[in-house]
Amino acid sequence: MDLRVRKVLVKDSAAILIDLYKNIFIESYHTKIDDEDSLRKSYDHCSAYIAYDDEKPIGFLIIEDKARFNQLWEFGLLPEYQHKGAGKQLLQVFLSDSNKEIRLITNPRNSPAVIFYLRNGFEIYEWKEKLFNNQDWMVLRKNR
Repeated sequence: MDLRVRKVLVKDSAAILIDLYKNIFIESYHTKIDDEDSLRKSYDHCSAYIAYDDEKPIGFLIIEDKARFNQLWEFGLLPEYQHKGAGKQLLQVFLSDSNKEIRLITNPRNSPAVIFYLRNGFEIYEWKEKLFNNQDWMVLRKNR
């Protein structure tokens, strides 16, 4: 695998991102976004890091730069690229660009994600009851 990562604005890369989104976020606890316009509206103020295997987009993360921290809103890889080190490489590129605390929200039922984040230096920061879709969510953070 020849992994390359590009930083882009969500509004400029919505077509690539929505195609990845639909193929990555398939579990019931995932937020559903069905089209480019909805993606742009949800993340118009955000940037994204898109991972490519050669020229094929394989994953992404979406970041909002807030005053005190960076909010990681979305992070995923196509299923065939998971558990092969690509997610860690993608995260490392983002971490090398960030000098702020990083926060993210994940569903506690998404145990592979929780384990991934904990292994990569995040800590459980807060518990949010009934935050989205009438489900409980975890806030994790990584200090910089």
